[in-house]
This record gives sequence, C-alpha cells and structure tokens, in this order.
Amino acid sequence: MITLSNFENYALPQIWERGISYYRQGAVRNLEEDSPEEWVATVLGTEDYTVEVTLEDDKVMDYICDCPYEGDMCKHVVATLLTIRERKKTEKYFIQAEETESKSRDFSSETVKAEINEILAIADKKQLMSFLSEYAVHHVDFRNALKQQFIPDRNTESLDTDYCQEVERCFLSSPSGSGYGRSGRRYSYEVDLNEISRKLSVYEKKAEFLMKQKSFGDAASIFIQVLRSIGKHYKEDSYYASYDNDFALSDDCYMAGEGLMSLGNNQEVPQSLKDDILKSLEEICDLSAYTEYCIYEIEELRDEFEMNALPLTKVLERVEKELAGLDESDAGLSSFVNKKIDLLYLLDRNEEAEATTMRYLFLPEIRNLRVDGLIDAEKYEEALSTLEEGIRLEEQGERSYNIHKWKNKKLIIYQRMQDIPHVISTAKDLFIEKKGDMDYYRLLKQLIPVGEWDSFFSELIEQTPFPASCWTSSVEADIYVEEGDVARLENFLRRNSSLNVLLIYSRYLKDDYPEDLLERFSSQVQVYADKSTGRSHYEYVAKALKEMLKLKGGEQEVRLLVDVFRQAYKRRTAMMGILKDF
Repeated sequence: MITLSNFENYALPQIWERGISYYRQGAVRNLEEDSPEEWVATVLGTEDYTVEVTLEDDKVMDYICDCPYEGDMCKHVVATLLTIRERKKTEKYFIQAEETESKSRDFSSETVKAEINEILAIADKKQLMSFLSEYAVHHVDFRNALKQQFIPDRNTESLDTDYCQEVERCFLSSPSGSGYGRSGRRYSYEVDLNEISRKLSVYEKKAEFLMKQKSFGDAASIFIQVLRSIGKHYKEDSYYASYDNDFALSDDCYMAGEGLMSLGNNQEVPQSLKDDILKSLEEICDLSAYTEYCIYEIEELRDEFEMNALPLTKVLERVEKELAGLDESDAGLSSFVNKKIDLLYLLDRNEEAEATTMRYLFLPEIRNLRVDGLIDAEKYEEALSTLEEGIRLEEQGERSYNIHKWKNKKLIIYQRMQDIPHVISTAKDLFIEKKGDMDYYRLLKQLIPVGEWDSFFSELIEQTPFPASCWTSSVEADIYVEEGDVARLENFLRRNSSLNVLLIYSRYLKDDYPEDLLERFSSQVQVYADKSTGRSHYEYVAKALKEMLKLKGGEQEVRLLVDVFRQAYKRRTAMMGILKDF
C-alpha cells in the first residue's frame, strides 16, 4: 500500500531524484485541499502541469498528472506528495486540538483560510514581514515551521538541485511580443533588462542565504544557473526594451562570480563540488554572450576559480594537457604558457619555470615577462640582449607591433644604467618613429647641452615625418610653441590653415604676424560659414570672429565680415541673432 511515508519505494530512482529536485526548487505551487483528502496542485516544469492526489489518512489512494509521462508515478506527482507530506508535518505546529474538537467550532478551515487570505491581500508587505519576524523570534514552533517550509534539506556536496526552470522564468517577457511557446504562452522579442535583473536578484539573495546555511551545493547551483541563463539569453542592445542600467546583467554576472569564488575559497566546501563547479564554468565559457559580447569575463572567473579551488599540482596537470594540444600558431598558447610558468614558480619549481620561459621565448608575451624579470633583477645587459633579439625577429617577420614597446624598454634600461649616449640615440629614434612625441622631445632637451641644442633640434625636425595635416592640436606645433619658435610655427600654420588650427595657435603669433593671421582667418571663416548651417556652427563662427578681434586691425576686418554675412545670410535667423553682438 502506498502511503505518504513510503511512496518513494514506488517511484523509479531517476524519477525520485527529479521529483526531489522539483520539490527543493519550490516548483509545486497553489497546493490546495479542495475537499477533505482531495489535493490539487500546479507543478512548474517545461510547462505547468496539474496534479491531483486522493488520500485516506496516510494512504495514497489515487493520483493523476496531465503531463505526457507514460509510466506510473511521474516526477510531478513525487514533488506534490513530498509537499503534501511536508504540509501535514507543518500543520501539527498550528493545530493542537483533536479533529472532533475542531468540528465543534462554528467555522470551517475553508472559512479561516478565506479570512486569512483577505487579511494578507490588504496587509502592507513590510509590516507583514516585520510581524512574521517578530512572531518567529518569540514562538519556537512557528520558527521551526518556517524553517521546514522554506529551507530545503541541506545539500553540501553536489550540483544535483536543478534551478534551471526557476531562473529561466526570469527571462520570460510580458505578453506584448510576437510568437508563442509550447504551452501557448506568448513571448516578446524585447525584454526589460532591469526587470530581468530584479528577478535574478531574488535568486542571488537566496543563494547567499543558502551559503550561510552551509547548503553549498544549492547555492552553487543557483550561481551557475544565473551565469548559464544570462549566457543563453543575452543579445545585443537592440534586443532590449528601454532600461536605465547598461550594466544590469553584468552586475548579476559579477555577483554570481563572487559567490562562486567564495565557495572556491571555502575550506568547508567539498573538493567534489569544486570540481563540478569548474566543469560547469568550462561549459558556460562557450556560450555566445561571453564569446561575442563584453558582458563579463567568464574565462577569467574560470581561471581564478581553478587557481583557488584546485590543488596547484592538479591545475598544472590541466594546463600541461591543454598545452600538449596546441601548436606554435594557436592564439591561446601564450596564456597557457604564462599560466604554467606562474604555477611552476608557486610550486617552487624554479628551474622548470626558467626552462619553460626559454622554450617559449619566441612568443612576444613571454619575452616581455622574461625582460621584466631581468630588469627587476638588475640584469640589464641580458635584458638588452633579449630585447635586441626580439626586435630582430619582429623585423624579420615584418611585424611592428612590439618593436616600439621593446625600444622603449631599452630606453628605460639605459636610463637606469645612466648610459646617456644610448638614452639620447634611443629617444631620438623613438621620437622619429612616432612622428613626434612631447615626452621624448623633453627628455632630449634635458640631456642635450644647451650649446648643441639648436643644431640637434633642427636635424631632429628635418628627420621627423610629421603628419602632413591636422584638424586639431598637433604635437609638431606644440613643440614649436614650447620652443618659442614662431618662424616654424608660422610655417606650420601655412601648411595647416584650417579654422580650428588657427583658433588653437593664433595667439602665439598675434604679435609677429597679425596681417597674415587676419587674412587666413577671413578666408577660413567665410568658407566655413558658407558650408555650415545650424546654431552650433554659427556659434563657432562667432568664436572665430572674437579671436580675430584680438589681432591688430581685427575690428575693421570683423566689421566687414559681419556686414557680408548679414547680407548673404539674412534668412538665417539664428545666425543673425548671434551676430547682433558684433
């Protein structure tokens, strides 16, 4: 005979496990005793299913579920029976009288339930929570009933509890879009990002609570499912309806990641659970949200969790296994080599770390690490030799990305060695390669003797291929300004006489070249005014006119220009309004 005490013996093992999972998730909703011993519930699954159970005392007389399962007792029935059993167990804390005494009262349980529902419907949520909290503090039976009802059995060791259905529901939109799901529910192609985040935060808080209860497996299951669901559903911004927080789901990822790291660092968490978490993270790393968008650095989380949660020797084994499957051209090779070197040093296997570094010195990232280590150890000659070799290899391969960076490291080494001739030659080389640079210019001026500077500077300028033109500020012009070289600055403005450049640099030449500047301003302002419309452009014209007023003879030239504009653009009302101040 099936009873509430032994029904687990009548369910298949896999059905029993899934039923427990559904029960722990709280998938059983709206459980009601429609009439004495007749129970009805809705169970959330792939779709919502209805379960009906008939009892006689503790005996299970009948049950039925409208799911498509063709066996005897399905997982939805198991979850419902577990909930009924828990409900009956809980009721003993509230019903102290015998059944006969209850019947003698002048109201039924249905009447009481209706009255309570009416009270709950109008009660303020905060006041209700405060009342329940205070009541639980002073009534042990009620406190125990709350724990039995809302705290699942402690799961410390595994990710068995499946929160997929619950977390996935956070991504269901309001019924305003196009398309229908399997159960007839309508889905929207636009969703509210903040609303999703708000729903997810409920589960994140639940996971934090479960961690305090040492239910590590359930907490990890929630964190993993949050990351998995975000990775599954996240799309580009056009997918979302209006929202205020661009980083809402990123914040949820960070919270889940921090939760998992707390578990990884916790010595009470079983190693088997940490292994399962790492395996899940590796699967999540392949989801498109993390590979195509910058929503969250899931690979960094995986690597950091691995380093903290697993023994270093085991991490090293995993890294070496990955390296064995890579060749020299694979993009991910550098990161694995770097990780192996770090692990070897952490394990005090310094000779192996050194050998690994030299083995992969052809990788620019590893060469950088080698050079940095040599500089820190003040092995400057060896560092220079390593850099020279790297520069030569880059030039042979017609690659330029690392050359400038490595030459700059050479400069730093020469400065530490106080090798002034090499500092000067290297800084000059870098200045020319970069087509002008204020830092290298200032360093050179500091080191070159005053009597030699003019000739050195002239040669430097002649050898430097400055950009042919510019729209905004120019390092070439800035150098001439700092030098006080008005002749070269004036020549620069002849080659780059855009209105914006004139506005930036004319004040340095106003005393020496007022007529030339007025001529260029007048020409450029007229061209700009003719081609540009709109208030912001008219204000820009006014800005140029005000700058012209600072030049000798500027008032007369501005007056003539304003008269021309008033005649030519009299239909531009906004422009006329701005010009009234002139």
